[in-house]
Amino acid sequence: MRKIIEETRALGYGLRTHDFGGDFDQARSVSDDGRESIGVAIRLGRHVPGAINVTWARRVMSREKAIKLLAAPVLKAAEEIAEKLMQFKESFYCESNRLCTLNAPLSRGGQQSCK
Repeated sequence: MRKIIEETRALGYGLRTHDFGGDFDQARSVSDDGRESIGVAIRLGRHVPGAINVTWARRVMSREKAIKLLAAPVLKAAEEIAEKLMQFKESFYCESNRLCTLNAPLSRGGQQSCK
């Protein structure tokens, strides 16, 4: 699990694990829905109020092609949503349960300050 989290943080997005086929109780070798997914967190500082997930059929597009085609636009969409959310709420509760503010998205050098 730690490896998956580190990889997701490094890439900025997560992918469906290779052994997950759509059934939470059975491996892909037993139950395969033929799909792949990419997910991106919508981040406000260290707080994640939501995520964007795109799922596609493997017969339509390979995982590698989807990463090339979808990763950048989905990351951008998540950042734009985060910016819009910041317009509505300039402060939020971070994981330390303190009231925090973010002056810009972290990907653009934004700084988080907490009280």
